Amino acid sequence: RHPGLGSYPTEAAGGYGDNVFTSMMWLKVVSVYSALRLGVDVLFQDADVVWFRDPRPFFAPKGGYAAGGEVGSSKPRSTGLRYDVYFQNDGARSQRYSPFSANTGFYYLRSTPKARLLMHDLLHSYNLISAWKSHQHVLW
Repeated sequence: RHPGLGSYPTEAAGGYGDNVFTSMMWLKVVSVYSALRLGVDVLFQDADVVWFRDPRPFFAPKGGYAAGGEVGSSKPRSTGLRYDVYFQNDGARSQRYSPFSANTGFYYLRSTPKARLLMHDLLHSYNLISAWKSHQHVLW
């Protein structure tokens, strides 16, 4: 329990879209937004994602990582970087996630003004996350 976030369930979700699941989707949004506001780039993955190799070099600025081995700065980078956000392709091509078909099980957000605005808007969409039972649909 956190005074600013309220009380959340401690038990496992019974299934996709139940109240526990929806609360966890909300906490994912809060945690990612909080990190972006602190100027930290975010590589997010669900627990069922497995890496066959380190994905960080793909997102690193040209010339490698910043000092300390961390990718993260509140200043937008210009060398070697093309996008503010990267999302895994959902692959389902269903109407629900059209037209972008992005999956929130694995994504990378740079702490740029555009990425922070994206997550800020999602943060202020709790009513939609609750209604749709997921943050993925609300995002797109």
